[in-house]
Amino acid sequence: MSIVGMFDTTAGAVFSAILIIPAITVFVVQRYWISRASVVSVTGKPTGTPQLITHPLVRWPLFALVMAVVLLILIIYLTIFFRAFRQDRGVWTNAFTVDHFVGVNNRLWIESDDRYHLVIHDCYPRSPD
Repeated sequence: MSIVGMFDTTAGAVFSAILIIPAITVFVVQRYWISRASVVSVTGKPTGTPQLITHPLVRWPLFALVMAVVLLILIIYLTIFFRAFRQDRGVWTNAFTVDHFVGVNNRLWIESDDRYHLVIHDCYPRSPD
């Protein structure tokens, strides 16, 4: 966040140095924990066969539950996608617009032209405002 948002490389370096300590600690503890265990691998042909759920009183409610979760996830993603193209977020108008995306592009140019010029120049041509 400090590097991307505020372009503060010193704070970004401090954050990364602070965050590396718990990462290395977790790595060392996990390595120690795994080295204590004895692991044996058994190879050969599988002898078991998968047991399918065939009873309709279990199968159909389980299928309905899974489909409800899938529908909920689809509704959430589609809502985010379609709300990005609505004109007013607080008012119930369904007018199509791309102003939200144009505004982001213009803010990057206005924010600091010298800082973002090299990054954005090849991707987004500058508008003749």
